[in-house]
Amino acid sequence: MQERIHLKGLNGIRAIAAISVVIAHTRVPEFNLSYDLPAGLANYAVTIFFALSGFLITYLLFTEKNRTGINIKKFYIRRILRIWPLYFAYLLAAVLTIYFYNPGTLPGSLPYYLFFAANIPSLLESHLPYLSHYWSLGVEEQFYLFWPWIIKKADRVLRALIIFTIGFILLKLVFHFIYFHWKNDNPLYINSILRFECMSLGGIAALLCLQGHRLFLKVVTHKVTEIVCWLSLLAMMLNKFFIYPLINLDMAALVAIGLIVNLGFNKKPLISLENHFFDLLGRLSYGIYIIHPLVIFYYALVLKHFNIGTVAKPIVVYGGTILLTITIAWLSYEFFEKKFLRLKDKFSTVKNSDSKYT
Repeated sequence: MQERIHLKGLNGIRAIAAISVVIAHTRVPEFNLSYDLPAGLANYAVTIFFALSGFLITYLLFTEKNRTGINIKKFYIRRILRIWPLYFAYLLAAVLTIYFYNPGTLPGSLPYYLFFAANIPSLLESHLPYLSHYWSLGVEEQFYLFWPWIIKKADRVLRALIIFTIGFILLKLVFHFIYFHWKNDNPLYINSILRFECMSLGGIAALLCLQGHRLFLKVVTHKVTEIVCWLSLLAMMLNKFFIYPLINLDMAALVAIGLIVNLGFNKKPLISLENHFFDLLGRLSYGIYIIHPLVIFYYALVLKHFNIGTVAKPIVVYGGTILLTITIAWLSYEFFEKKFLRLKDKFSTVKNSDSKYT
């Protein structure tokens, strides 16, 4: 029986990023909090997800290519079974909520959400309530349209990924020039929404790890590099991470890659996220990310009926939101998503221990 691939610590990164998004989005006027928790990491959480997704998808696809050849049809079936059930279930719940509480906004940009183009309403600033976070899912689904084909068809995959990444970064430089020369920031904004280079950087790192590239692994797993990555993550949490606007997100992706490589391939990492707590939250991270806006909305409606003291209110709000989101995500995972994930595993040529939730 084929041994499952397990990359240590990835669920820990997923968990940290997902919870940071929940904390950030809990800072809404409806709760009327006297103070807010630091939520700077949420500004980079999606970039971390992108880098992680690019790393893991490329790692598995390239392994599949070397073993049996990439089956594109099975790849898309796996993506559908993992993403679509909860995506459309939550979309239905959000539309029903909008119908009762914000009816004037329907149908609005709903067709974009039905066809995985939710990043377009974000560009047009016309997203529907409770669905603004769907833009990142649109980006990932669009990325999957061409990424497996590049890995399947390219004779020299690493070179192809490097060319793609450099090309995308050069395009960003062109857009930056357009902004400074003509004061038109639309192309630059479009580029910041797509972030394909963040995923491709993760893909490059995955190939270098798979090929055992000595210099890459030596540099990235060096203690100085590892410390810099963890300190950078801390700076993100405190909203103190800033390099330069043009490259800030790309640098965040490199930090995420540094953490991924150290957690998964460093024999003696300074910090380990490999434990049951992070494993559980990592498994639920997709559900946590998807459902949290509606949890926040309905929880705020409930709390309006209670008179909570100023001191206790942040504890009740943040603690209750996080606990409710995790609980509902667990229920979704156990009694809804698992049915599709078991079927998804049957279409996996390369088995990995994360296959039930990636």
